[in-house]
Amino acid sequence: MTLYRANPKDGVAWITGGSSGLGRALAKDLARQGYAVAVTALASDPADTLLVETAQMAGHVKSFPCDVTDEEGMARTVAAIE
Repeated sequence: MTLYRANPKDGVAWITGGSSGLGRALAKDLARQGYAVAVTALASDPADTLLVETAQMAGHVKSFPCDVTDEEGMARTVAAIE
């Protein structure tokens, strides 16, 4: 998968459920392309592994523990990502 954008340095790609499956693959692909990526996930262990796997890539990945069903938690996560 390849995404094209004039400047991947603009903004942050936010991926919910990014510690596994399709979200994880997308986070890695965006990091390879130089994007800043925010990954939210319930479990921190798989997200921490993703951070190690992407550490040498052009982009930057940060992990945020988050339950998307918790409205207050989501508000805190959005504030942290911004």
